[in-house]
Amino acid sequence: MQPPTAAPTPTPTLDDVFLAGAEIFQTHCVQCHGPHGMGDGPAATTLPVQPAILPFHIPLHRDEDVYVFISEGFPNLGMPAFREILSQEEILQVLRYLRVRFGGVSP
Repeated sequence: MQPPTAAPTPTPTLDDVFLAGAEIFQTHCVQCHGPHGMGDGPAATTLPVQPAILPFHIPLHRDEDVYVFISEGFPNLGMPAFREILSQEEILQVLRYLRVRFGGVSP
């Protein structure tokens, strides 16, 4: 008789990563960037400059750059650093969401 084996841990699909990123975007980003990434969220008028228009900015930058933008923020422009709010995995989930939603990448 063989000893029981542990069930394999399911690997998240790209859809799971996208959906998790969408939820994080809704919670942490929509207030400034707006639901369509146009920099027109309800808090945008309180910032020193308009938030980035994501359909324009996301295609211009490499993943590594966008990761740093999210992680480190732009405090002088009103964007907080999310490195102490979100885990690395969550930042990558948001990055995936941004790429699919605003960067023309398929899920």
